[in-house]
Amino acid sequence: MNHDAYFVKPSKSDWRRPRVVPVPDRHIATVCRHPRLFGLTQSDIEETYRRHGEVVALEGYARNEILLELMKPPSNYVRIRYHERRGTWRIQIFERMNTSVYVSILHFLKQIKSGKIRNALKRSSYPHYNIEIHDTKDNSLFVGKTDEAITYVNEREKENMIVRKCHLLGARGKVEVLSSGELDADGG
Repeated sequence: MNHDAYFVKPSKSDWRRPRVVPVPDRHIATVCRHPRLFGLTQSDIEETYRRHGEVVALEGYARNEILLELMKPPSNYVRIRYHERRGTWRIQIFERMNTSVYVSILHFLKQIKSGKIRNALKRSSYPHYNIEIHDTKDNSLFVGKTDEAITYVNEREKENMIVRKCHLLGARGKVEVLSSGELDADGG
């Protein structure tokens, strides 16, 4: 692939195989050119820009609103861009990752690691990539190398699975703390 930016969306048919949408220039320009791909209509986009008094596809308040809505559930788009000066892939999500968002990020990170995705100028190679994962809802930020990011995402998913299982068990009147061995045996 020869792009510097992407949207990654969990697949509705198979959450283990996210859809990667290349962004040839700006994320908002891609959404404005292909609104149906993102579950929007041209009139949805025009109305949002009209409400903010802005020209369609400009970088401003309407753009922020549209991109933020795409990152929120149920869409759960992950927004990704390579920043060449910093040598960093910036991955933006809306909130605490759910399983489909974890899988989307891991899929993308593994493609970076394998060399299938690089910045368009191909000046950086995998071991030198810095990764930032930015949660726009609580403004948290992870910064590290590709392998560290993969470990971070895997750890967040395991924590997420424990919380979900405790919540489900608690809803039935009993709470059980799971060991990591039990979690691993469960496919987590």
